[in-house]
Amino acid sequence: MVSFVGQDGKIEKKEVQVILGSADLKTILQFLHFLNRKQAKEAIELINAIIYQSVDLKEFAKMAIGLLREVLFLALDFESQSPLLLSLTETELVDLKGLAVAFSPVELKRITEIIIEAENKMKYASILQLPLELAIIEICTENR
Repeated sequence: MVSFVGQDGKIEKKEVQVILGSADLKTILQFLHFLNRKQAKEAIELINAIIYQSVDLKEFAKMAIGLLREVLFLALDFESQSPLLLSLTETELVDLKGLAVAFSPVELKRITEIIIEAENKMKYASILQLPLELAIIEICTENR
């Protein structure tokens, strides 16, 4: 990280995300909202857009799974004191609580399991994003 410090000598959060290939929380929340609204096209477009932004798709899936876990805890009224929840802004926490109300605990469990499966399949996929795209289609087209 030290060799990537800007001229002002400070490392910004965005610079760290680019170096590590991680997505920001706003992008992951947007992804979860697309899943909630069954907007497969928009979710897949988001996945393809973040690939071109050099986001590590495996890291994205891992972060989405972690966030889904927190949403599930909120949906179950479990008072989690996780570092993630404690680090959120008030706006982000309200957004997360909104997702906890929008999804049922059963839906959250199913979606989390599907994305975990996709993350595992990504290790062996010749087209890295394909397992996640198929997971999106499965999540968004069920009950249609």
